[in-house]
Formats: sequence, structure tokens, C-alpha cells
Amino acid sequence: GGNDAKDHEAYRELMAKKQELTQELNSYQEQVKQFKQGGKDSVQGIIPTDTKLNISLKSNKAQGTVELHLMTSNYSVIRAVVIFAEHLFDGEACMLHPMPPSNNVIVQISPAKDVQTNMNIKAMAGLSSNSVQYHVFEMNHTMPKFAMYHVVDSYSQKKIPEGYCQF
Repeated sequence: GGNDAKDHEAYRELMAKKQELTQELNSYQEQVKQFKQGGKDSVQGIIPTDTKLNISLKSNKAQGTVELHLMTSNYSVIRAVVIFAEHLFDGEACMLHPMPPSNNVIVQISPAKDVQTNMNIKAMAGLSSNSVQYHVFEMNHTMPKFAMYHVVDSYSQKKIPEGYCQF
């Protein structure tokens, strides 16, 4: 009864994953084949397989924004960034084309509301600014609820209170 349906669902998920991995393997094999046939010129877009995309959020007090920092782990450049998130942008999405492409990109975000939201980030990375092939990194990152607020150093408040209350 119920177990058969669960087993069937698990089997379907595994077959879908197998198909996805097979396509990825075929893509890599095709890239290697092109590399061996045509030398370096034919594979201008293949980034190293160990390339990672690092994402961090920092508050920019001077600009009054939150900065989303994207950086590749090597010399690969980020050609475009697309961010999908509710309550952050007009139209729910933001697209950025850094000029010139760089391995370190900063996206300025000014959330209209103090709402925690999940950002779906897609970044296209290539070997250089004139690459023909790009790898798309897809990651999720959470924008904290109070990301626009800054920590105030209590020692910077040097003014001594002028009044007092006695009981």
C-alpha cells in the first residue's frame, strides 16, 4: 500500500538525479574533448572545477545600504548576477552586469522593510570578460530581518547624562 508509493517516489527522484548527473558528466566530457581537439582557444569559458562562489553580507553605514559581496575563489570573473527575493526589490528581482567583469562584485541593497527574506542568487562566471561559455552558480542566502541596522559602540557615546533621578 503506502510503502509502494514511497518507494516509487524515491525511485523517480533517484532516476531524475541520475539523469541530471549523466547530463553534467556528458557536458564535462564534451568540454574536455573540445579542449583536446582545438587547444586553449576553443574553450575560453571553462572555469576550473574547484571554483567556488563566496557570498557575504556587510552593512554599509555611509551609504545606508546592505552590501552583498560575491567573490570567486580564483581568477574567474563574474559576468552577471541575478537575485530573486521577495520584499527587497521592485519586481522581486535585481540584475547586475559588472563592468568590467571582476572576481569580486558588490551589490548594494536597500530593503524597504525589516523582513527576513531568502535570496536566490544566480551568478554567471567565466574565465575572462570575453568568455563564450559561463558556469552558473546558484545559491540561496538569507537576508536577516534587521540587516539595515548598525551596531553602536557604547564608548562612542561620550556625552555624560546631564540629569538624574533620585528615589
